[in-house]
Amino acid sequence: MRRKLNPPTDDYPAPWEARPVSLERWQKHRDRMMAACAIGRRPVEWWKYEMRRPPPDNETQVLYTMGVLRADELHKLTKWWKMAYDEANEVISVGSFKTMRKTPEQRQAYLDRHGVPREVVLRWDAERTEGAA
Repeated sequence: MRRKLNPPTDDYPAPWEARPVSLERWQKHRDRMMAACAIGRRPVEWWKYEMRRPPPDNETQVLYTMGVLRADELHKLTKWWKMAYDEANEVISVGSFKTMRKTPEQRQAYLDRHGVPREVVLRWDAERTEGAA
């Protein structure tokens, strides 16, 4: 026997619903909406009602700088950022005798595209310099 899906009994925002939802609905469903967010992201309502600003384009970097990433988010993001950092610094072989690196501008654009916070890049750059000495 097939079970019928029941319509929602509460007023939790549907994914297709226009955002932000009202302050009252945000307050009612805040914990559930926060839990449903992707790593390194926050609902638009969090930005509007709690931070009193629009979400930034570089949201993950801003959340890092604000110090509001949860420990589990920071752990996962740090792994992702480290992979991007290593890729941004790769030496590429061209032909048999030539190697190339990204220009500083290409490197920064790559790191920005992957959301690596500048503070983290500076720390890892310093560690690389110390390790090379």
